[in-house]
Parts: sequence; C-alpha cells; structure tokens
Amino acid sequence: MNIFELAELPDEEARVPVERTLSSKPKLRRLYDEEFIRLLVRRWRLDNFLLLQLARWNDSTTLAFWQAIIDDLDLLASEGAWTSFHDKLRHHARFDLEAALSELAMAAWMKRRAVGIVIEPSTRNRRVCEFSAETIPKTWWEIKTIRDLDFLVEDEAVATDVQSRLAKIDESYVLTLKESTVTRDEVAAAVKDVKRQIGEHCTNRGVLPKTFEARGLVVEASGPSKKPYGYLGMTVSGLHSWTDEYAEKVARRISSAAKQLPDCAAGIVVIDTTMSTWIHRDDIIDACFGVESLAVIGNRMQSVRGPGAFKPGVLTRISAVIHYTRFPGSNDAGLGVIHNPYASVLLADSVLSGTDVKQTRRVSRGDGRFALETT
Repeated sequence: MNIFELAELPDEEARVPVERTLSSKPKLRRLYDEEFIRLLVRRWRLDNFLLLQLARWNDSTTLAFWQAIIDDLDLLASEGAWTSFHDKLRHHARFDLEAALSELAMAAWMKRRAVGIVIEPSTRNRRVCEFSAETIPKTWWEIKTIRDLDFLVEDEAVATDVQSRLAKIDESYVLTLKESTVTRDEVAAAVKDVKRQIGEHCTNRGVLPKTFEARGLVVEASGPSKKPYGYLGMTVSGLHSWTDEYAEKVARRISSAAKQLPDCAAGIVVIDTTMSTWIHRDDIIDACFGVESLAVIGNRMQSVRGPGAFKPGVLTRISAVIHYTRFPGSNDAGLGVIHNPYASVLLADSVLSGTDVKQTRRVSRGDGRFALETT
C-alpha cells in the first residue's frame, strides 16, 4: 500500500490494516491506544507517515521498522523510554517522527555499549538535552535532525500534491512530471487545466509523447498505459548546484545545539541527515572546520579553509560533532565523529570507537599548518 492508495480509503477500511499491525506487534498498543488510532485514521493522509507505517501490516521492511523501535524502547525501559518517547512517537508527519526515532536509536546505541543512560537530563538555564551517557568523561548529547534547503522541501511537497491529483485519470496515459515552477497554491488550478488538455488530446486521438503546460506545471504524456486508467509514473528532479549553503546551514544547527549543553562538559552534537538527500559527511566537516578552497600563498597554490564552527574560545562545550543517518544503504552509513580541537573537554577515540565509526581530527603538519585526518 502506498500513501495515495491509503488516502482513498474510508476511515473504517483504513483502520483494518492498522489493527493487523497492532495485533502482530502488540507492544505498540502501549503507544497507540484505541482512541488515538480512531483519530489518526481521520487525519489528512498524504502527510500522515505514521498512519502509512501502521497500515503496512504485510510489509517485511515496515514490520522490521516497528520491531527495531520496540527493541530500542525495551532496551531503555529502565530509563523510562516508553514514557519519555510516548508523545514523540505519536507525531504523524514524517520529519517529526524520524527525528524522534533518531533520538531513540542513538540512546539505544550507547546503551548497547554497556553505558549508563539518562534520558532528557537538565543541563543549563532550565534546558535539557536528549540524553547523557556515563562514558569517561561523561558525555551530554543533543541531536539535530536536518533536511534539505527549503526550496527543495517545497518542491517535494508540490510534486506530492501533483502526484496525488494525477494518481488516476480517465485517459490511459503514463505521465511524467517534468521540471516545473508551479507553486503549491497554484497546483489545484494547474492540474485542472492539464487534465482538460489531456482529455482534449485523448478525444482527438493525438500522438504521444505530448507535453502539457499550465501555470508553470509541465507534464508529459510519455505513452499509453497498460491499465484502464492513466497515472503519474515518474517525477523528474531538477539539476541543482550550490556552493556553501549546506555547510552554513549545518554550522547554524551546531551553534544552536550548543545552547542545550552544560558548560565545561563533554558535549556531543549529532547532525542527523536521515531526512536529507543532499547533505553528506563532507558538508558536516566543512561546517566544523570551514569550507575548503584554493588560494595563492607565497607564489604557491594551496588548499585553505574558511571559518567554521570550531574556533578558539567558541562553542568549547562541544567536544565532538557526529554525522549520523539511519539509512544503512547510504554512502555515509555508520557514524562520523568530528573532534573539536578547541573543546573544554577533549575525547579519546575509545569513547566513541567501533567498527562502524570514523574519527576525524585536525592534526599538525608543522610550520603552523594543519590537515584533517580520518581513521
């Protein structure tokens, strides 16, 4: 079942697969009681990621998704995880739910290393961070989930809206959403116009492929459908290029996370890119140490870095920044630990060691020059 099929179901029918999932994973009823489910199935379904995950009762990947959550909650049961994460795991939007799952997964990762965990401890000025870990030295963890640039998020929302409106059309055409400039508030009118054009084209038995345009929306009928109805078979992402935008965005999140950490302690900031397509580990390193560029120094072309989040006397409560994604197939799978050479409390590699962990440090090359070394 996909999100568009789910959106077409009446409330009672949408509830049936959810109940099957809850029957197969009864511990989930501690999070999702009968009244919550009754209200959940009535929510608008194109952005109801939680409902979609609960409705996929016969999908092995989704069932493994739920079992991992249950395992993490059980592992951290003595730390009060079932209570602490109760409300967080009721978010229906994907971004909010994925952010909560990353918090849970990171705390469980540390607990599996036989480290004591405290969930949501007080830090400073009546603030709290995600958790603290009884490592040596003790570490305090703040997790920031980050997504792509705003215009890319908006493009994705527009594509989803267009796809839902073109999920099934009377004409047996396979459609492709081409690179478009339509805004979200113009989608309904644009799709209506495109549907009219498609209807006229089909009635007149026009040739395929054929492109239809309205209000910045560009849709191509690429060929006939083998089904008795037409549908949007593919969306085409635009070609994007940028310079330092992502490094700057990550640097801002690192700075904001520092406010949650205690003074003169070993603070860990996790940049979670599970919800991002375009942000990679190199962007996190650039955010910490500055963006790399070429410059002429002493008649020689050399690689230099601009200002980053790590500077003397600044953000010293951050001992390390970790890049993390929960997608195991990602090129950046595993943890990337980026150590702050100016931290009040420095961490040995052993504090966050593991076969899936890469450690990046600034090392001296002599003559006041430095390089980044990853092991």
